[in-house]
Amino acid sequence: MSIDMQIAPPAPIREIRPQTQESRRLLLVTPAAAEVGIELVRDDTYRVRVGTVSAGFVDRAGNVFVAQSGAYLSDARKIGQSLSWDEAVEMVRRSHIERT
Repeated sequence: MSIDMQIAPPAPIREIRPQTQESRRLLLVTPAAAEVGIELVRDDTYRVRVGTVSAGFVDRAGNVFVAQSGAYLSDARKIGQSLSWDEAVEMVRRSHIERT
C-alpha cells in the first residue's frame, strides 16, 4: 500500500536584500512587513534590529544559533537555541515585540 502525498514547497518566510556591500548588513522583510535589520558585531555575533531599535543578538556556536534578548550584548539574556538561523532571528524579534 502506498500513499501519494502532494507536498507544496514552503512559502518563503523572509526575503533577503543586501543594503550595501561594505557594511555587511542585511535587511530581512517578514510577511507582516516588520523590518528586521542584521548587523555583524564581531566574529559569529550578529545584532538584530527591529526598525531602528536593537532587539537582541544571535551568536553562532558551532552548528547552533543562540538567540539573546537585550539592547546591549553585555546585558543580553539567552532566550533560546536553534539549528536554523531564521528561527533564532525570529525568537529575538518575537521577544522584542513581547517586551514592547
